[in-house]
Amino acid sequence: GMIVHKSLLYAVAANKLYSVTTAGTATERGTLSTSTGRIGITAIDNEIIITDGTAGYTYVVSTATFAIITDVDYNDAAEVCTAQDGYFLVAKPSSDQFYISAVDNGQSWVSTQFASAEGHYDLLVSLISVKRNLYLIGETTTEVWFNSGATIPFERINNVFIDKGCAAKFTVAQVGDSIMWLAMNSQGNSEIVKLDGFDITTVQNRGIQYRMGKHTTISDAFAF
Repeated sequence: GMIVHKSLLYAVAANKLYSVTTAGTATERGTLSTSTGRIGITAIDNEIIITDGTAGYTYVVSTATFAIITDVDYNDAAEVCTAQDGYFLVAKPSSDQFYISAVDNGQSWVSTQFASAEGHYDLLVSLISVKRNLYLIGETTTEVWFNSGATIPFERINNVFIDKGCAAKFTVAQVGDSIMWLAMNSQGNSEIVKLDGFDITTVQNRGIQYRMGKHTTISDAFAF
């Protein structure tokens, strides 16, 4: 996994986090406890968080400090993450819940700071924040939330409900102001979709749809 933040590329290769300059100079920044599979990675102003399904990690940019998240209220099983308004958010696997960090502190989590996708019962597959909208993408449906400033900061936008879910958690990617991913509908059909605000369209052609239909497993797909 990788992310561009403050003019540097941060990339995880095997069990190492590196920062890479535009000249291609790589500097090792930390060591993860795993070396295979995919990771989630996102950033706020001065901090990056990494999730790998067994632990969480933070990297503070200003001090070049890499650390494992030791707070017992953090969900070590989280694989996907996003960030908005200084909060880190992670999805709890095999549930409809997402957890919210303290503001500007990926090391601090409170067990009561979580919420559930509630428009339709659906297991939460992935989540992403784009233009201050938080998209909760389940198996067959998607909800849009926003930061309301309440005790649990995020609330669902009423009357917005998208009848497409996600077939592969690591395919969710921001493309400009849009989001694209490998979707799944309630009939079990997969398709590549593009979401602009609240409007969703299918963007694949029949040839790609046919090829995807030949795969017995698509949940391991990824995109960037």
